[in-house]
Amino acid sequence: MAVSKGETVHIIITDAWLAKSRALHFSGIKLAGMAVLTSLLVMLGSVAAYHWVFLQGVRQGWLGFGSVARLVTQGEVDSKELYMRENLDAMARKLGEMQARMMQIESLGERVAGLAGLKPEEFKPNSVPGSGGALVAGRDLSLTELTQALEQLDRVSVSGVDWLTVVESRLFDQKIQRTMVP
Repeated sequence: MAVSKGETVHIIITDAWLAKSRALHFSGIKLAGMAVLTSLLVMLGSVAAYHWVFLQGVRQGWLGFGSVARLVTQGEVDSKELYMRENLDAMARKLGEMQARMMQIESLGERVAGLAGLKPEEFKPNSVPGSGGALVAGRDLSLTELTQALEQLDRVSVSGVDWLTVVESRLFDQKIQRTMVP
């Protein structure tokens, strides 16, 4: 059906029950607009139906859908794993720096304890002292290993604070005794 410029299409709808008729008048532009709108609605419906069928297939494990879903999401999963690994590595480096700092603090505490006349061996638990620097051929830490190392560092820092509190009180006592004796 071709409509030339300036012509309109007349559609007459009659109803046997109401004995009434209606007339619709469409110009060429209106018909073209309705055709475009109809095709867009059909495309949108097709995309929605495809998406729903694809999701149902993946959820219910239909043959072939799982492998396609893995292919689609593989890049995203890889990038998330890389991001997590980089964060874990950064936290492990920070943990190593904190452990080195704790070793420096412990060493300083032992020297100050020596000045206070205390023997560090009496207060320190039997622990293996640190030796050497960073492990060159180290392996990547898992999240649980990193958590355990952080908990160990927390325990060491708490015992270090307790130890330095004892040293401080001993030095304070010595200072008081020096000021009291004429």
